[in-house]
Amino acid sequence: MDNQSNERSFILSGFNETMNFTVPLFSVTLLYYCVILFFNISLVLLIVLDESLHEPMYIFVSSLCINSSLDCQAFIF
Repeated sequence: MDNQSNERSFILSGFNETMNFTVPLFSVTLLYYCVILFFNISLVLLIVLDESLHEPMYIFVSSLCINSSLDCQAFIF
């Protein structure tokens, strides 16, 4: 019985073909980030400023928005 080992490897070559699209990809990613950040911040401000929204459900929603903003920043950085 011979000892045989099969080596499997792969090369990520998809990024080499898109290197001439770096500016549009960056622009789309930046736009996506700014939209997410704008809506999360506006929703949190709306909940904080409107006293009728000071209920546990809305506080939980604002907590989710803050968490989403931090996750979005982790994606960018």
